[in-house]
Amino acid sequence: MYLDSLRVQGFRRFDDISLRFKNGLNVIVGPNNAGKTAVVDALRVLLSASDEGSIRLNRPGYRGGPLV
Repeated sequence: MYLDSLRVQGFRRFDDISLRFKNGLNVIVGPNNAGKTAVVDALRVLLSASDEGSIRLNRPGYRGGPLV
């Protein structure tokens, strides 16, 4: 599977953010409190959405926006 882009709205510190990924290895870098972990958590929510025992979207940090 290849993930081309990710758009996150209303999750943790992001009101609305769009990320584009390149083919191959992508590395997320930035200063402390920049949102790197929030991006990883959004990907975890997206990729585990159909699995039993997936991450609940009503957990703290989720403000109700769609994960596209």
